[in-house]
Amino acid sequence: MRVLITGATGLIGKQITDQCIAQNIEVNYLTTSEEKIKNKPNYKGFLWNPNNKEIDTKCFEKVDAIIHLAGASIAKRWTDEHKETVIKSRINTANLLYSSLQYIDHNVRQFISASAIGAYPSSYSKIY
Repeated sequence: MRVLITGATGLIGKQITDQCIAQNIEVNYLTTSEEKIKNKPNYKGFLWNPNNKEIDTKCFEKVDAIIHLAGASIAKRWTDEHKETVIKSRINTANLLYSSLQYIDHNVRQFISASAIGAYPSSYSKIY
């Protein structure tokens, strides 16, 4: 099995990555920094730039599941402006992953996404 993890170098992403590797699950990960790209057995990095809607689609090769944790940091003051940044960063990255899969052959069967729920307003009529 192989997973693609966005946010793999973050606090939660690192823990999930370590658990996957410990269970012999291969990990591909996306990063916006060329310096963070590593290619080891069971651990391969790929470059993306969500702001420019750019992604190395090789990241999806042999991937069965995506664990999407990327987005703007929640460790900042929660101003209205930053909340909007947090929301848009998660929506835009998820949309980039989804739209990229529409144009390639892939094996992705599962998509798991997690983010800070405190950024979203309560609503009985809208899904965030």
